[in-house]
Amino acid sequence: MTSSADKKRVIVLGGKGETGYRIIHFLRSMNTSWEVVGTSRHAANLSSDNTPLLPFDLASPKEAIKTLSTFDLAIIAIGPMEKVREKAHLLCLDAGIDCIDINDSITAADSIFSLDQNAKDQNRLILTGMGFMPGLSSLMLARLAEEERSSQKYYSIRAYMGAAYGGGKASPHAILSSFEPYVSWIKNGKRQKFKTPWKDGKQLFTFSGHTKAISLIPYSAVENTAIVSEQSNISDKIESLDSRYNIQYLHQGFARFLAAIAPSEKRKNQLADMFYKSGQSMKEKRDADPDTILWCYPDDSPEKGLLLHGMISSYDLTALVAACCAELYLNNQFSNTRGVLSVESLSKAHRYALIEGLSVQGVHFKEADLEQLKEAGLYFGWVECPQKYAQRMKHYSRNWYTAPKQHPRMIPLQKMFLLESDIWGALRKEFNPLSFAGFIVKTLSRWRQHQKMLSEYSSSVALPPPDIWAKAVKDISMFTSGYSCARDALGQDKAYQMYRKMFLETGKMEMRWLWPDAQQFTLLESPHHGAVQYWLAYLKSYADLNIITLSSEVDEIGNTFFVIKDCLYANLFSFLGCPELSHLVREMEREAFEYILLSNGGRVEWDVFEQGNVSALICPSSSENIVKHADPEGQEFAALHL
Repeated sequence: MTSSADKKRVIVLGGKGETGYRIIHFLRSMNTSWEVVGTSRHAANLSSDNTPLLPFDLASPKEAIKTLSTFDLAIIAIGPMEKVREKAHLLCLDAGIDCIDINDSITAADSIFSLDQNAKDQNRLILTGMGFMPGLSSLMLARLAEEERSSQKYYSIRAYMGAAYGGGKASPHAILSSFEPYVSWIKNGKRQKFKTPWKDGKQLFTFSGHTKAISLIPYSAVENTAIVSEQSNISDKIESLDSRYNIQYLHQGFARFLAAIAPSEKRKNQLADMFYKSGQSMKEKRDADPDTILWCYPDDSPEKGLLLHGMISSYDLTALVAACCAELYLNNQFSNTRGVLSVESLSKAHRYALIEGLSVQGVHFKEADLEQLKEAGLYFGWVECPQKYAQRMKHYSRNWYTAPKQHPRMIPLQKMFLLESDIWGALRKEFNPLSFAGFIVKTLSRWRQHQKMLSEYSSSVALPPPDIWAKAVKDISMFTSGYSCARDALGQDKAYQMYRKMFLETGKMEMRWLWPDAQQFTLLESPHHGAVQYWLAYLKSYADLNIITLSSEVDEIGNTFFVIKDCLYANLFSFLGCPELSHLVREMEREAFEYILLSNGGRVEWDVFEQGNVSALICPSSSENIVKHADPEGQEFAALHL
């Protein structure tokens, strides 16, 4: 079709689904001049944000083609793809428009790739597999293959998806279709069928941020079709591919059972419905994990691979890949490209442009150097849903007590930090096993004693609300009881240095969970101001609970001054006989603040006084002017304009 250059129209087939409505949201946030609409089989339906959806039904091809022909681009987000296959693509070809799909089915991929000559004959473009797996996994594999990281041309895909997001109605069909007695994998440069290797010594894998290995489910990745296709640019660089995944609460034994009994299509549909309802229930469980992890590597060497990890759903990642791919298309990056193309068959320039577009949205993979990631405290990853306003970022104006739900892996990680700490090792050396048990009993007894002492604590200033006060009492008394008992055993100098190291390392990990990653602030109009705004909102949340007193002001050239006084934590540390701990919370907070500030155009001059008091100056690294902006909800906030 033809349309005005300044008003491009995009239709998202399946705009009511888990991924479809996200694609609409991301595309609209990327460019407000594009007209983006979704579809539903029922005209009266609305999307999650109450946007009307156009009627669209694959079973009514004439009406579907008529609708499609009025758009510049279609994004196919309907499913399950095992059943839909190439039907929507054929309608797009008949309507004379290009399309992008998020296909994750190897069966559908075979059908879609078969349209290549048809698409070329009609001068049309089909971009297929532009999602999480394939899509992101394909980009990572292509990068590894280009760099020839495997001497044997052997690569692996490992994925983990937490259960905190429930899942869409099409997802269970994709999961069930992966439970097969045979997998289609590439070996020796050819796609071959193998008996599913449930127990081949590679079924366990420890993902980043996890403390234990978990079992994996082998599956037939779409890359096994795309890599060996005639269009592929990397077929000579990948000769073997091993692909496996884990979904929280989904046990390999259950997958093996279903693969063995081969349920009928009717039974699979019933199971898919049960899976969907179960997923909606499980996302409310206390230990439902919000993380998604994707790891691609060569030669059974995870440490030599690439890693993507974050508190973000696979649906968001799929939608972001599709949206970024659409952004390239709408900016005429594919103007001379025709046929059916996957990531593997894109030019290097196209792949790098897609990687750059994703990076702009905060989606990027890192080298799988776990020691370096641990040093940075990134136990919960670094990728999150992109936001354009600081107020909408994760845990904005929240703190440790008011954040809605602690990460389910927080306690196991805290335990790991303790057991692997220098101070724990020193104490184990100081005592024999029996006396060490006595030391633990003494610490627990002192913890109860310190909690009792704090129950009698009085202050000239108001204390936090009762529920917050109870949590603060528990936390502070835990710190002081453990530290003071270690001080008795090791001496103050040795105990303090070791305890401080453990406290700050654990705190770094905890603050990386609580706050957005530094790169997320680059999406804001002024990253520096966004970081400062986020920091002050965090401090204010503690001031509102009577834990600190905060004052701040901004001068005419954009410098921010703030003062922290009357720190309740510092007063409680001193009250319980551990005044040397008074500055530790400020040290932890400063490290977290500088982590987001220094890489986003700012610096801070920080002076610490007695009892955790701080006077600080935050300066932008370049000259900025203060202006006003209003977010779409009408909430006005100060922003700095470069």
